[in-house]
Amino acid sequence: MDRSKKILLIVIIILIVCFFAMRGCVHIVGKVMNKVMPATSLSYDHPERYSIDSIGGTTLPITDIEVEWINGDIHISYGDIDSISWCEIYTDGTPSVEDRLHYYIEDNTLAIRYCAPHFEDQGHLRTFLKHRPNKSLHKELTIILPRGAYYNNVEISGINGNHFLDIDACEMDLSMINGSITLSTRQSDNIQMQTINGNLTIFAPDTSSIQVTTDKVNGAVYTEWPCSQQDNIYTCGVAPYMRVDMDVINGNMNILKLK
Repeated sequence: MDRSKKILLIVIIILIVCFFAMRGCVHIVGKVMNKVMPATSLSYDHPERYSIDSIGGTTLPITDIEVEWINGDIHISYGDIDSISWCEIYTDGTPSVEDRLHYYIEDNTLAIRYCAPHFEDQGHLRTFLKHRPNKSLHKELTIILPRGAYYNNVEISGINGNHFLDIDACEMDLSMINGSITLSTRQSDNIQMQTINGNLTIFAPDTSSIQVTTDKVNGAVYTEWPCSQQDNIYTCGVAPYMRVDMDVINGNMNILKLK
């Protein structure tokens, strides 16, 4: 094969690799953006039902947790308390009332939003609201859970920051645009973890059985477990499994033992 043909072949191979890499990027970006779009657009329905409380809690029974955060880390952990509590910490300046944490509790669901909405969703219509939130405000959110509490569904999405989560729930959906997600869990059925730029890490007891499906563009997979691997699926133990789906464009995936 002469030099020109070799160069042409190399170019074709590079284009093929780039094509499939771009397909992977589009696929993962689509999944992440679908999850974080409400937080990105600062829109949610029925804003009138939300209360404002930077430091709060509830004694009502909570089975589901929803968090949409824009700028700042999220910490969730268990503590020696009888009911769920939360607080936000401002690391730069004092926010206006509209820029403070908004929440509502309904049907055993605790929903926490970064601030007041910029738009109100009404079916297929979106109404513009006068408030223009300060997206650059950096706020850290901490949620403390009653020790031993187990939840049905947990959904957490963010734009910029890191998630440090210690929580047990049947279903979890964790999404991030720019930041890492670290999850410690002792019990769960299905976990979705997605980020565009950052690392994904899960800690689970070595007595568990876990099956992790990975989808990545640039990064590596590291596991402390004696796993079998078939394509992009890592299996540790025997069924029934704790099933985990990890998607990342630029970052590593870590499957670690909870000490």
